[in-house]
Formats: sequence, C-alpha cells, structure tokens
Amino acid sequence: MPHAHPYSGSFTIPDQLHVDRISFDAELVTIHASTQAPAAECPLCEQPSGRLHGGYTRTLADLPWCGTPVRLRVRVRKFFCDEPSCERRIFAERLENIAGVYARGTDRRREALEWIAFALGGEAGARLAQELGLLVSPDTLLNRIRGASRGDTEGVRVLGVDDFGLRRGSASGTILVDLERHRVVNLFEGHSVESIARWLRQHPGVEVVSRDRSNICREGTNAGAPDALQVADRWHLLHSLALALEESLLRKRSALGRAAAPETDEGEELLPGSIDGDVSTLSVRLGRPYGSIEGPAQRSATSASSSGGKRSEGCTWRGRASRT
Repeated sequence: MPHAHPYSGSFTIPDQLHVDRISFDAELVTIHASTQAPAAECPLCEQPSGRLHGGYTRTLADLPWCGTPVRLRVRVRKFFCDEPSCERRIFAERLENIAGVYARGTDRRREALEWIAFALGGEAGARLAQELGLLVSPDTLLNRIRGASRGDTEGVRVLGVDDFGLRRGSASGTILVDLERHRVVNLFEGHSVESIARWLRQHPGVEVVSRDRSNICREGTNAGAPDALQVADRWHLLHSLALALEESLLRKRSALGRAAAPETDEGEELLPGSIDGDVSTLSVRLGRPYGSIEGPAQRSATSASSSGGKRSEGCTWRGRASRT
C-alpha cells in the first residue's frame, strides 16, 4: 500500500481513515483514503465480522482548504455477516462520524452549510459559500434548513412552547423546540389549548415546559402534561421585568425630576434663559462669585468695554459651562 502523502498532516483527516495519496489541480484537491479497522459491525445484528467480501469507492465532498474545494474518495469494504439469525448476509462498513449512509458529503461539511443557511438563507448563503470554496446551490441551502427543522420528537425532556406567524398577517402557529438539543421538533398551524395538549399526550416524556405567560400555553400544558414543571422562558422574564421597571419609574416621575434638578442655595439668582442653569451650581462648587462666571452675553459686553487689550477684572469663564 502506498505511503501517506507528505502533505497529509496539513489536513484534518478523521482518525478512522488512512490517507493513501493526495492529488492537486488548479480547482480541486482530491484525498484518496481507506479504512484500517480489521473488522466491522453489521448494522442489523451489530455483530463484528472480519470476513471480507469486496469493496467500492465513495466520493464525499469535504470542507475546503484555503478556499479550494476538497473531495474525499474513500475505499469502503464489504463484509459477510456470519450471524445465522441475521437477515443481512453482506453489508458495507459504516463511516461513523464521517458521513451518513447515503450522504454525498461529510458531516462537518453539512454542519457548516447549515450554519450558513440559517444565517444568510439561500441566495446570499450560496454566494458566501462559493467564496469560501463550498460549491452549493441556493436550493440546497434551503433544503438544509428544512432538514434541520425536522428534529427527532422522541426523547424530548425539556420542551419550549411558543406561538409564531406562519405568514405575515396570517393566524398564529405553534413551534415546539427541544431546548437540550437546540432543535425544532414540530411546527403546526393554530395556537390553542387543544393542539398543545394533544402533542404533549403523544409524547409523555416531557419533564419541563418553558413557555410564555399566556393562558393558552399554561392550560395546554396542564391538560397534556400535568406532572411537567412549567417555567417562564428567559425572554418573557426579561420583558416582564422591563415593563415592571418602566411602570414603577413612571409612577415616581415627579420624585425623579426633583432628584435630578440641580441644588441651589437659598436666594441664589438663576442665570438668564440663554445660559445653562447648571452654571450656577458650577459657581458654587468653584467657590467664586456668580458674576465672575460669564456666559456668551456677558462675555460680549465685557469685550466691548475692554480697551487697549486690557483684560477685564475678575475671572472669566471662556468656555461654555459643562453640565454637572
């Protein structure tokens, strides 16, 4: 068997694969690899077998390297299943954590396309993917979104329930999310107590339900999963907190206005309306007489009365007084 290519260390190759050779051209990198395990498990009876039958080559699209598309050509072996009770006599070894049974790309490439599809959608996602070296069409990215939305409904323990609009201006629908695996498990039209309770009865393993503060979600959960713990989701908790804080501050509006007003000594004269009222506070803090701090009107009068380049007596505040 040929030795591994000297540049194979530059690629992140799965541990299950042995690189036989790597070929480069102007637009594509092809990695020829094979598996090295002495035996494989039958997918039906899960019994190991080392009796070789034959093999074939699978072609898988992989993540790009420096913007250049990468293709894996993996030699997959076939084995005889020697278990008498098994229905399958010949099986092909599985590429666990590399690619699915009928997939034409690697799992990590599929995950990367899903991230792009959810972030940018079809057309924009396809343009970005092409720049990165991932050759994909807009329709394929949209199919990735649809495929990722069809999650496994079995084994859902922590469920998120909320309403949403299927189309702009249309009636509400219901979205159910597996919060532990961060996947949508179901979407259906209508947002009612009966529909939520029906789904929960069909999936009795739900232990925690995260919902909004509406009566529909509360009553639907009580009817479908009465033993489940109901909690308010984070968004609605923060939203309710913000509304309560705003209402409390509005009731104290007058007190907040008095607290924000500048403190003035008794009998201290306020500046004219054209001058910022905070200047009076600044004069007290600087320990100078009020008349020694001049606004724009006083500065023009002082400049007109000055002659021979002599400065007027007293301290003149040349800049606009800053707020304290």
